[in-house]
Amino acid sequence: YSCEVLSIVYNEKNINNLENVLLKELKSDCYINDKVLKLLPAEEMSIKNHEHCILTHFENFDCLYVSSKALEEENASFLKTLMESKVENLKMKIEDPTKVLEVTNNINSHPLKNGETVYLRYFHDSTSIFVSRESEEYDSAVEKTAYDTSKQKKSKIEIGDIVKVMFDGVLFRAKILKKEDKHLFRISFIDYGNEEIVLDDEIFELSDELKKIPVSIFEIGVKGSLKIEKTEIVDKYFKNLENEPLYIEFDEENPNGLKEADLKRKNNISIFDEFIDKPLNNKEEPVLKSWNETMLINLPEPESVTNIELKNGDIVFCCNFEDFNHIYLCKSSKNTIPQNNNFIIDASKIKDITIKKNPKRGEILKVKYEEKIFRAKVLDAFGKMYTVFLIDIGKNISVSADEVFEISNESKNVPGLAQKVGLKGAKDLKITKTVKDYFHNLWFNVPVPLILMCDEDNFNCFNEVNLKRLNNEHDIIDDLLNICNTLSNDNINQLKPIVQNSKSNGSSVHWRIPSGEHVEFLFGNNVENIHVRPIKLYEDYKNILNEFKNGKNDHLKTICPKTNENVAVYSMKYNGFYRAKIIGPCSDDTSMFRCSFSDYSFIDSISLKHIFELPISESVNTVPILCQRVSLAGLTKINNNNSRVISYLGQLVGNTLILEYDKKAERWYKQVILKDLKNLSINEEIQKLCQPMSQQRRLERKIVIPEKKENELVKPIHPIKSGSTVYITHFENFNSIFIRDASHEFIESFNKFNKQMIKYYKSACVNRSSNKLLNIGDKVCVISTLNPIMYCRAQIKDKINDEFRVFCIDYGNEELVCAEDIFELPKELEKVCFIFV
Repeated sequence: YSCEVLSIVYNEKNINNLENVLLKELKSDCYINDKVLKLLPAEEMSIKNHEHCILTHFENFDCLYVSSKALEEENASFLKTLMESKVENLKMKIEDPTKVLEVTNNINSHPLKNGETVYLRYFHDSTSIFVSRESEEYDSAVEKTAYDTSKQKKSKIEIGDIVKVMFDGVLFRAKILKKEDKHLFRISFIDYGNEEIVLDDEIFELSDELKKIPVSIFEIGVKGSLKIEKTEIVDKYFKNLENEPLYIEFDEENPNGLKEADLKRKNNISIFDEFIDKPLNNKEEPVLKSWNETMLINLPEPESVTNIELKNGDIVFCCNFEDFNHIYLCKSSKNTIPQNNNFIIDASKIKDITIKKNPKRGEILKVKYEEKIFRAKVLDAFGKMYTVFLIDIGKNISVSADEVFEISNESKNVPGLAQKVGLKGAKDLKITKTVKDYFHNLWFNVPVPLILMCDEDNFNCFNEVNLKRLNNEHDIIDDLLNICNTLSNDNINQLKPIVQNSKSNGSSVHWRIPSGEHVEFLFGNNVENIHVRPIKLYEDYKNILNEFKNGKNDHLKTICPKTNENVAVYSMKYNGFYRAKIIGPCSDDTSMFRCSFSDYSFIDSISLKHIFELPISESVNTVPILCQRVSLAGLTKINNNNSRVISYLGQLVGNTLILEYDKKAERWYKQVILKDLKNLSINEEIQKLCQPMSQQRRLERKIVIPEKKENELVKPIHPIKSGSTVYITHFENFNSIFIRDASHEFIESFNKFNKQMIKYYKSACVNRSSNKLLNIGDKVCVISTLNPIMYCRAQIKDKINDEFRVFCIDYGNEELVCAEDIFELPKELEKVCFIFV
C-alpha cells in the first residue's frame, strides 16, 4: 500500500481515537483492517476524521505508519497528480463513526504473544484449532450471553450480522456466514470458533452491550508435519483439556506463526506430543499420520456431475418405486452405468467415518443403509432416530444417530440425482407384491437401462412418461398390464373383509359389503366419491377402535412411511390415535404426510414423529378397514361439480342407508344403489336434481330431504352462506384461508366476548399454566403478539425448546409463545363458539 491513497475513519469522541481506526482503499472501497491480522495503534498524531492519508511506511503487520496528506506539502505536486489519477470519478462514502466499534469487534485488537496462557475452545482438525487468552472479558461475554433472557427474534437476517443463537438449549454469540436454505443459516460461534447450521427461529437480536465486547478467539495450527483429523478418540482427548490453562509457543516474527504453534501444559509437555505417545485401545486404528497420508480412509469423491435434468430420449435407471406417480429415476453415465453409482459406497470398505453430531433439519449428510453409504437430507428427528431422504435414489428411511456421518463440501454441493416421474397408462393398475418385485429387479443386482419417452411440449410431461427397455425398446407398461391381468384372474370375491396385509404398500382391495346391508353415510362430494361404513361391522369393532384412540400407546414404534401403507397415527386435530393410509408427503413440507383415516372419512396432515407401525391387535388382518368408497350406479354423466348434488350429499352425512348392487358384478363398488329406510332411492333423487329446471320444479315436492344426524368427528355444515360478508382472519396459502362472519350482529357478539376475556384475565385471580402441566391438545388462553386482541383462545400443537406452538382458535393462525404467556382457560370461555372457515 506504499503511496496508495487511503481514507481513515475513527470515532472523534473517543479519547484514544487512533487506537481504533479503519483504513479504506478509495479505489476498491475495501477496508485494510479486513486484510491485516494484526494492527497496533499508529503514531499519536492528530489527523482529522475522514482526511485522506498516505501509507508512508510498512514495517510488518505489527507496525503500520500513516501520515497526513497535509503534512506532506513538499510532495504536493506528486500528490496532486496521484490524487487526480486515483480519486477521479470516485466518491468517498462517509461512514457513520458509530459503526467503527461494531466493525472492530470482529478483529482481535491485541494479538497473541508467545508464551501467553490460553484455553482450548474448539478442535476441528490439526489445521484449525481455536483458543482464547485467559480473560475476564471473555468469561463475561460468554456468561452474559448465556443468561441473557431477552429473545427478540431477528427479523431481517443478513450475512455478517452479529447475533445471539440458541444451540443445544444454550445461547451463544454468533456471526451469520451463509444462507443454506429458506429457513437455515450457517453461523460461526465467535467465542468458540466452530460452525453450525441453525434454523432462523433460533436466531435472536444481540444487545449492543454484548456486541461491544471484543472477540478474543484465535485460530491456530499444529507445528510439524502431523495431520490430526477429528474422531471420537481425538474429540474426547481435546474436550478434556478445555478447562486447563495451556501455554502457546510460536514464532512471533513469522506472519504465519500461529499456523505452526504448539500448546503445552504447565509441566512443559506438548499436548500434541502427549497425544501421539498416548497408548491407544488395541481395537482402534492409529489416528495420526503424516501429511502425505490420510487419517481416514475417506469416501471416494465423485466426479463433477453437471447434467442431471431429465429430457426426452435420455437413458435412465429406475432406482426406486413408491407408486405409479412416484417413480425415481437417475440418468446414466456412458449409457451403461447409473449416474449415482459413485455416490453409493460399500460400507465394508469405509473405516473411521466421522459421526455427525446433532444434525439439523434440511442438512445434507451421509447415512448407512443396507450395508451401503448414501447421501441423504434430514427430514425430521425423534429421539435418537432420524428420518432422512436418500437424495440419489429417492427413498425415505429411518436411521439411528450412530448411522449419520459427516460429508465433504464437494459431495454436499452436488444436487440429488434421483428425479421423480409418473408412469403413463398405469391409472387403473393395482400395486401388488409382484409389481413391486418387477421394479425391484430393474435396479438391484444389475440395473436395467431404460429409454425415457415424454412430451416435452407439455408442462407436466414428467407426470406421464413411458419407459422402454434399451435392449429391445419394449415398454414396461406392457409388462405391468400382463402382470395385473394375470393376477385379476385369480381374484376371489369374499364376504370376509380380511384380505389386506397391514404392511402392504399396494392399493386397497375392495372387500364386499353384503348387498342389502345397512351402512352409515360418512362423506360424499360427488357421485363417484362416496364413503360408507357398515353399521353392524362398526358396532363389532367400535370398542377396540375407541380404546386405541384414547389409549397412551407408548409401545408404538415410529416408522418411515411409504405411500399406501397402513399405519397408526396420532392426530392433534382429532385428538387421538387412528388407523390411516399414507396418501403421500405434503408438497410444501416433506416432514408432513397426508393421511386418509381408514375407519372414518377424514384426511389430515400428520408429522413424521406421529406416524407409527400399526400394531398386530389393530392390523387390518385383525380389525377390517371399516370405511369403504363406492360410486352410485346410473349417474356417470352427472357433473361432479354440480352444487345441488354436493349440497344434497352433504345433508346425507350420518344417515343410515341400505346399500344394494348386482351380486354378479365384479367391480360391485363402482355401481351401487343407496336407499333410505323408507326404500327411497338416493340415485333417483340425485337424477331428478340434475334434470332441467322446468322438470325440477314439477318434482321438487317429491324430493325427500333426509334428516340430519349427528356423527362423531364429522365437521358440521357451516353457517356462513354464499354471498355473506366475511373477514379474512388469516391467510396461510390459497388452499387454506380462514374467514369469519362480518355481520353486525356477529361483530357485536365477538367484541362483547373479547371484553369479557380481557376483564377476566386482568383480574388477579387468574392462574398461569405450569410448564409441566401443559400438554399437546390442551385448550388455553395465550398472550398473542400477532392478533389484534391480546388475550386469545388457543390449542397447544407442539413444544419447541422452552416455547409452545399454539393454534389460535378464533383466528386460524399459529404462533410461538412462552410458557409464562399461557393461562388456564375456564370452561365457560372455552364453550363459547366463534366459528371460522
